[in-house]
Amino acid sequence: MFTKIIMKKQQIIWNSLYKEGLTWKKNSKIDQDIRNKSVLELGVGNGKTLKAILNKNPKQVVAIDISKEAINSIKFRKKNLSLITKDFLKFNTKDKFDMVFSHYFLNNFEEKERKEAVRRIKLLLNKNGIILFEDFMVGDLRHKGAEIEENTIEKQNGIICHFFTKNEIEKLFEGMGVESNEKIFNPVRGNKSVRRKIIKAKITKL
Repeated sequence: MFTKIIMKKQQIIWNSLYKEGLTWKKNSKIDQDIRNKSVLELGVGNGKTLKAILNKNPKQVVAIDISKEAINSIKFRKKNLSLITKDFLKFNTKDKFDMVFSHYFLNNFEEKERKEAVRRIKLLLNKNGIILFEDFMVGDLRHKGAEIEENTIEKQNGIICHFFTKNEIEKLFEGMGVESNEKIFNPVRGNKSVRRKIIKAKITKL
């Protein structure tokens, strides 16, 4: 019951943010070849990464988000695209996917739900399927707020945000092939104390 209350609260907050015009403006870049692949994108938001995915000519794309307002903000449609408003922890499908995009998605869960989300992702992958993961690292400039769990904060607007370590990613996806790299940079010129810390990983189902 407690989990349902948390997820409902998060859904309400994200709906409010997208209704107020929240957008993600930085263009996504995808180096992976996804031609003729079946793809699942988690936490599609306003479609920033989705555009990049569709430009790579996948066979099929299913994009899911807990926020109806986020889904409604996506104005483009394609025959091979299905947009779904759903809490991923309640998402059931018989489909399997060649690739799963988890960009800034798993940070939105507390530990118990995060582990359950990863379990579900693994089940949705075809053999040799790939997860393309990108998210915040511990020490990122956004890592400030009331800590509710280790490396997990609740922002002033109520949004939950978790910050990962490399070891945590390897443990979460134990039994899979994990290739990860860290990206650390200063977004503000002349201010070395302000750092963006991001972790990216290519995770393969063996």
